Amino acid sequence: MPPRAPTRRAPFRGELPASDIVRQYASTEDAAPIAVALYEEALRRILAVARQQEVAEPPHPAYGPLAQIAVNALALYPVSLDEAVPGALNPEWLEEFHRLSRPDADHKRHGRWYTPRPIARYMARRALEMAALRRPMDNITVLDPACGCGALLVPVFEEVVAFHRRREPRAKAPDVVRHSLEHIIAADVDPRALETALIRLNIAAERLAGERIHAAPQTYCGDTLTVRPAAIAPEGVDVVVMNPPYLGNRYFASLKNPEKARIALRKAFGWNDDLYAHFLHRAWDWLRPGGCVCAITSDTFLTIASKARTRDTLRTHALREIVRVPASAFAASVNTCITLAVRAEPELFDTIDYVDAREAPEEAWETLETEPPPKGVERLHVPAQAYADPTIPFFRPTPRAVDLYNRYFAETGSESRVPSDDPYTRHPAPGTQPPHLCRLGEVAPAKDCGINSGNVRHRIFFIQEAPGLRKLIQGRQLERYIVRWDSPNAQYKWVDIDYQPDPERRGQGRGGRESPHAETWGFRGELGQSPPAERLFLRQTEDDLFAAYLRQSDDDPVYTDNTLHTLLLTDAGRALGLTYHYLLGLLNSAFLNELYHLLSQEEGRAQAQVKVAYVNRLPIAVPTAEQREEVEHWVYQAIEAQEMGQPITAIQWQLDTLVAGLYQG
Repeated sequence: MPPRAPTRRAPFRGELPASDIVRQYASTEDAAPIAVALYEEALRRILAVARQQEVAEPPHPAYGPLAQIAVNALALYPVSLDEAVPGALNPEWLEEFHRLSRPDADHKRHGRWYTPRPIARYMARRALEMAALRRPMDNITVLDPACGCGALLVPVFEEVVAFHRRREPRAKAPDVVRHSLEHIIAADVDPRALETALIRLNIAAERLAGERIHAAPQTYCGDTLTVRPAAIAPEGVDVVVMNPPYLGNRYFASLKNPEKARIALRKAFGWNDDLYAHFLHRAWDWLRPGGCVCAITSDTFLTIASKARTRDTLRTHALREIVRVPASAFAASVNTCITLAVRAEPELFDTIDYVDAREAPEEAWETLETEPPPKGVERLHVPAQAYADPTIPFFRPTPRAVDLYNRYFAETGSESRVPSDDPYTRHPAPGTQPPHLCRLGEVAPAKDCGINSGNVRHRIFFIQEAPGLRKLIQGRQLERYIVRWDSPNAQYKWVDIDYQPDPERRGQGRGGRESPHAETWGFRGELGQSPPAERLFLRQTEDDLFAAYLRQSDDDPVYTDNTLHTLLLTDAGRALGLTYHYLLGLLNSAFLNELYHLLSQEEGRAQAQVKVAYVNRLPIAVPTAEQREEVEHWVYQAIEAQEMGQPITAIQWQLDTLVAGLYQG
């Protein structure tokens, strides 16, 4: 299967004029004060329209001339209480001004990704439908435990009102709105953000009811993760809908007392992880039996090994839907997915909808549930048992992918075959004749090693040769089958492995900026990966799998940095008749690349990374002598062609065909 080609299109959610106003009137240093002034002026104008009043003259400006700038800037825009109206000053602007008013307004660093309205409405519809399947829903209690300024919660509230109106068409609008608002629980650690969310909810309530509503949602201001769940929702809730922060260690680094925060999380959960993993774990404590969680989070938990805990937790409940979201959906490129699950025991005939909406246009979200799905959307409806095996990730469950997992990764596949006396081989399952298999990690494990240049990169890496320097290989010097040490793409080709860090001198960061720490560098992994005469390499920053071979002399060792992975053949691998050139042919084949994509799901991602945990799970066909020699023949041809700068398309086709045949048996 060819890798998914990355696409380019307009951002899902365009930047609000609010950001442009701040950029025009403020430099980096004073962006926060102008944003505060704009927030206050925007709120004053919006509330005036909501109360059907004249916009009064501004009070004595607390920010001097900035208050007048805010008045002049916002006077250019009409005011709308409907957040779906583009180009108008509406309550959504309050959220943007609040973000920009913070001294730490770098949303990349602080994980503030605001849910686009079409996606928020989709999440609310699906969560309400799923929760209502279990029992009658006269009352729907909804919790957003990290509501921020209400970007997700306001559309959710609107959908709750619409849900009740469909069920009770004769009920009076104010009564439905009041009832719905009173069963919303808004929680956040930021009091000003929570206040903004409440303002937006109240404005939305009055707009939907057509009159003033004397009701309010339930609120909690504080850390929802480390308090008793009953403090947030004493009687439990029917729906948890959330877009929690996408932060790991960076969250702790931004706090005044990082260690205290880590201890609090570990005390509450027994482990530390990205915050979104904690929120997904805690959701079950807030939900009533049969309740539904709908969360939009980073999609890393689908595949990476360190998120096995999150996958295991979802497996113990009724997982209903996974939706892959366009990377352009948010203000910056981030890979996300929507997860929909019910607090109930999984059952034998449960099914999962896997919806690939990464190519979905904005308008598709209003009809994403329809059959057939809208253009740019693929829906796979599969048995929940596809994800039952705890050793495999939440893969894209196409029929071919399911078959390949069963053959080569799942417990019912090659890993469960009865082993022979040789622990590295597998007997074929009854009635089949696949090859004997072993795992790459058993015979030539890929290891994340090499020189970590720390903060002395420009003091140990060099462009030109000089006495005492050794040859250096970086990822840019790797091509399929060969290492082109003199590649023009490589910035550095020499390294000083004898450099002694000076503890009295600060290092240098990227761009030559002074580091806050003393000089440091070192070898990552095992130093013994560098001296051997033969090695295989994999480039680290890559979404495809391709390998290169290096042979070196004992008196001229070549070192690597940490942008590639190293593979050394073990004694067990040699005992099975494996060679570097045979492995080189397999790792460069289309078939093993497809198997790797099933595990990693990195194709098309920005800053894709080759994950050694998944590389080492790849099945290696143990060949006969004739099979090994045939693969090696074409590998030698490919190496020669690459070194001479000749095309290898025909050679690669021969290898791909040969390797695919090996695995089909």
